[in-house]
Amino acid sequence: MRSAVRLLCLGAGLVLAPIWPTALAAELPAVTANPVPLSPSDPALRSVGKLTFLGGLELASDDPLFGGWSDLFVSPDGAELSAIGDKGAWMTGRLHWNAKGELTGFQLSGLGQLKDLTGQPLTGKAEGDAEGMTNAAEGGYLVAFEQKHRIWRYGPTLDAIPAEARTPPEIMSLPAAEANHGMEALARLADGSLVVLVEGAEGGETTTLYHFFGGTWHAVSYAMQDGFQITGASGLAGGGLLVLERFYAPETGPKMRLRYFSPKDLEQPALTGGQLVGELGLPLTVDNFEGLAVVQAGGALRLLVLSDDNFNHAAQRTLLLAFELALD
Repeated sequence: MRSAVRLLCLGAGLVLAPIWPTALAAELPAVTANPVPLSPSDPALRSVGKLTFLGGLELASDDPLFGGWSDLFVSPDGAELSAIGDKGAWMTGRLHWNAKGELTGFQLSGLGQLKDLTGQPLTGKAEGDAEGMTNAAEGGYLVAFEQKHRIWRYGPTLDAIPAEARTPPEIMSLPAAEANHGMEALARLADGSLVVLVEGAEGGETTTLYHFFGGTWHAVSYAMQDGFQITGASGLAGGGLLVLERFYAPETGPKMRLRYFSPKDLEQPALTGGQLVGELGLPLTVDNFEGLAVVQAGGALRLLVLSDDNFNHAAQRTLLLAFELALD
C-alpha cells in the first residue's frame, strides 16, 4: 500500500521539522557529489527485488571530520539531511531531487563534532561512536552510541549540548568484550514508541530488539539470517519497521539487504522472518551501508541508505543511494 503524503517516517506519524545549523559557505569544506549508477556494468538497470533505483551519489571531502557516517535523518519535506558518524561527527546538507523524484545532488550546510554533557567536543572512538539516530519526542534528535553505551538527546540541533535519555539497562551492562556489538540502530515507530536494535556478534544466530513503551524497555529476540548483521532501521508512518542489514566476506565483498516487519510481526515475542524487499551485492554499487531513512513523496515510499567508509578512503566510499519501495 502506498501513501501520497510527503514526510519522513522515522517511525512517528508526525515529525517536527528540525532547526538546521547554519554556517557561511566560506567556512564549510568542499564536498563533491558525483552520480553513481545502480550497476556500473549495466547503467539501464533500475530495480532489485521490490526496490526501484532513484539515483545515487558518491560524496567525498578532504576534511578530516568527513566520513564514517553511521545513520541519517531526513526532514519532512525530503530536502534536508543530517547524519552522525562513528567518531562523533555530525553533518547537515541539502538534497536535490529532479522532477522525476530522482536524487541528483547534495550540498553541505554544516559539519562539526558532537558535544558531551558538559559542552565539550567528543574525542576518540570509544566516546564518539554514534551509531543510530531518530527524532526526539521533545524536538531535536535522539542519538545512540556504541562502545560507551548510552542514548543522548540533542536539541534543537546536533550542535547543541545533549541531555541523557533512557537506555536499555541490559545494553548499559554489556561487558567490555562486547562493546562493539551494542546499539546499532534506533527508530521511532508509528505509535511514537522507540526501538533499539543490537548489532549482535558476527556469525551469531540471534540478537535483540529493545522496544520502549509504557515507560519500560521490552526485549524481543531478532533472528539473524545468512550471516547478515543489523546496521540501521526506520519505522514507517503506516506501521511496521524496515531494517537495514550488512554482510562482508573477502570472497564476496560487501552486501546489504532490507527486511520489512509488519505491525503484526512486531507484536510477536520473536522476529524470525520478515519480508526481504531487496538485496545488493557486487557487481552492483554497494559498500558498507549503515544509515537508513524513509520518505513518502508523490504517492511513493522512498528510502535513502548511507554508507560508512570507515575513513578508509582508498578502498571504501561514502555512498548515498535512493530507492522507491513497493510493499505488498
